[in-house]
Amino acid sequence: MNKRMTGNGHWQGGSRQVAIAGAVLTMLMINGSVIADPIQWTEAEGGNGHWYEQVAAGGVITWADAKVAAEQLGGHLVTLGSLEENLFISQLPLNGETWLGATDEPGETWRWVTGEAWTYTAWNTNICHPSNQPDNASGDEDCLKAMCKTEDGWYTWSDFRGWQGGNNFVVEWDADCNDDGIVDYGQILDGTYADNDGNGVPDCCDDGEPCDSVPSDSNHVLELNNWPDAAVIPHHLSITPLGAMTIEFWVQADGLTGRAITKRPGNGGCYTVEA
Repeated sequence: MNKRMTGNGHWQGGSRQVAIAGAVLTMLMINGSVIADPIQWTEAEGGNGHWYEQVAAGGVITWADAKVAAEQLGGHLVTLGSLEENLFISQLPLNGETWLGATDEPGETWRWVTGEAWTYTAWNTNICHPSNQPDNASGDEDCLKAMCKTEDGWYTWSDFRGWQGGNNFVVEWDADCNDDGIVDYGQILDGTYADNDGNGVPDCCDDGEPCDSVPSDSNHVLELNNWPDAAVIPHHLSITPLGAMTIEFWVQADGLTGRAITKRPGNGGCYTVEA
């Protein structure tokens, strides 16, 4: 599917379908337009860099199946560690059938599926629904659902029977398999890394290969700006032997004509170029 990113980090495009555990999950749509595209809570706006997406199950789905489905998409059921994060995901069209990523099984102690600290709660206490949550009304309400939206724009929670089912859930992606400081899912969406099997994990990580490796028949391009007086560039690990790589620099000083410098590997496979 072709998509484009808008300036606010939202994706626009057609519907997306993924096969999970024999079922087909379809992006929630109204009048033919996707209303639950992936959204990123960017660090620039005080967020964590994670990506979030609401998925409609196309029918009833239990909390346990929603948990598995989210994991098969490369993420996990959303976990909310603050009011700010709750406010952010509340721009999605959540409702009383939306599963969230917490349970109090076993032991009747609420916990997030990721194991992160349970420090923030948003239980409905007669705020936007005439009930006090969690109430465990049926004796087996062990899973977390969104309940209703407050006047301040965030969603309250309720406990609910996990086996009875909701019809949608929110996935959160926070994995960074190559430790580059960027959430992998965003790099899949923007085309940086391939995800041919659609599991929400870059193929390079699935294959156990460096994600910045370069095919033997490709050029590796490195652009450096604002150099110090000298720059040291390590030999790229994907190219062997050391003598097989030639690096070319285009150096231009203020007011002078640029000139190209071609260097062969030096000691230790590094290139040292005086600016």
